[in-house]
Amino acid sequence: MKALLPEAMFVGFTGTPLMKKDKKKSLEVFGPYIHTYKFDEAVNDGVVLDLRYEARDIDQHLTSDKKVDQWFAAKT
Repeated sequence: MKALLPEAMFVGFTGTPLMKKDKKKSLEVFGPYIHTYKFDEAVNDGVVLDLRYEARDIDQHLTSDKKVDQWFAAKT
């Protein structure tokens, strides 16, 4: 794209957090941030819902249909 439009300005938008390794690449391609809108700002503005996370311990040893049925019967 830059080869075809060498004088163009490129603006990058993302709605996902960048990993440390991707941040460097994005900054190299697009330059420094001109604006950021953080998750907590969006929650405070009422445009997204707050994130709720509940850790759960999942039994990873259900190796057959019979064991799955036994586990389900014990839980219900």
